[in-house]
Amino acid sequence: MMTSVLDETPPPPLTMDSIEELRTHLWKVHQVTVEDGDPVLMIYTIHKVVLDEHRRLIDQHNRTLSGIIQTQAEAFTTDVTAAIEDFKNEALTDAVRERLSAMQEAARLADTAQDRFRKMVKLISLLTALNLVAVVFTLGVLTVLTI
Repeated sequence: MMTSVLDETPPPPLTMDSIEELRTHLWKVHQVTVEDGDPVLMIYTIHKVVLDEHRRLIDQHNRTLSGIIQTQAEAFTTDVTAAIEDFKNEALTDAVRERLSAMQEAARLADTAQDRFRKMVKLISLLTALNLVAVVFTLGVLTVLTI
């Protein structure tokens, strides 16, 4: 059996907001006229009210969920920001401690080097004084021998 385009059921409209649109659609599909007092129209009205209420509840739940998610996201962001700050402070404190430790070690090495340098200066001063005494003694001996 062959079917034609005329035999196919037309698709329902995307929205059927009025009873007139429903009656037109029923005529297109079934070629039946539905009177204003027909119980089918009451079922349509009941379904429309239920669907509208369902849509309203879904919208309300979506708003509630969005608020909860927003609150949770803000709390999470606050917690993460605080954790990052704590980590930075701890890392900075560790870095500062390491830097201070290195500076203290450098100061200790500098003090040791300075003490050794002072000892070397004293030793060099003593050796220089002994050299001067030796020079004076040598000049005195040479002067006495040449006279």
